[in-house]
Amino acid sequence: MSGLTQGEIDRIKDKIRAKHGLDSNHPAMLTEALTAQQCDQCGKIGELRPYGPSGSLICWPCGQLDAQGTEARFFERLDEGRDI
Repeated sequence: MSGLTQGEIDRIKDKIRAKHGLDSNHPAMLTEALTAQQCDQCGKIGELRPYGPSGSLICWPCGQLDAQGTEARFFERLDEGRDI
């Protein structure tokens, strides 16, 4: 995600900490490595995230084709307490 403000990053980290019962001083990680899979949009093999339409698994380049939608789905999952 590009263009996130520090406040948005802090909000993400706070939600991650709360979800895992960590105190506010814990250095929350924003990403973790995933097993390579096939992108639902382009078919390439790579690390995917569930930010495509209807939660489809997409790669970074496909996510950037609709960066605004990808970011909205990211925050929707975060707000719902789902894995990001």
